[in-house]
Amino acid sequence: MESIHRTIHTGEKPNECQECQQKFRSASGLNRHIRDVHEKVKNFCCDLCDRRFASKLSRDEHRITHTDERPHTCEICGKSFKQKSSLYVHKLYHKEYCHQCTSCGKRFKRKADLDTHEYTHSHLKRFSCEICNKRFCSQGNVSRHKSIHRGNVYNCLCSSSFNQLRYLKAHQKRCHCS
Repeated sequence: MESIHRTIHTGEKPNECQECQQKFRSASGLNRHIRDVHEKVKNFCCDLCDRRFASKLSRDEHRITHTDERPHTCEICGKSFKQKSSLYVHKLYHKEYCHQCTSCGKRFKRKADLDTHEYTHSHLKRFSCEICNKRFCSQGNVSRHKSIHRGNVYNCLCSSSFNQLRYLKAHQKRCHCS
């Protein structure tokens, strides 16, 4: 027992699954893995939907999906989840998208992307169309604007026409979706 406890501190995982090469700290962990994953033994049944699970813990975690209970809470933002796995995925968002815009709350993986985004909130128009010199907050807006100069026309079935696809889509959504 003492050697199993020691592996917690050393990170050592001496027990390897012969089928998938995943490693475990203890023989019991390896045996549980083989039973649950490779032999697909599922002895625990949800009494509400008859779905079967490999462990009592998995079954009990699943049962929460049938209720309004949200016992797993993110300590960073306070958002709560029904399942621990959903909280885990949510926490990755905080790690990966750690650069947040102070104006709108949108998050970015890279600081450079945040910096570029933040210009959209300012009235600084650093980018210009080389054809007509009209100025924009982002290079993407310049590219979209240039379709005007190319003479692109997007026609709707109702005879309305637009010089940008996004205007046609907005029109169709507004006027033709019931």
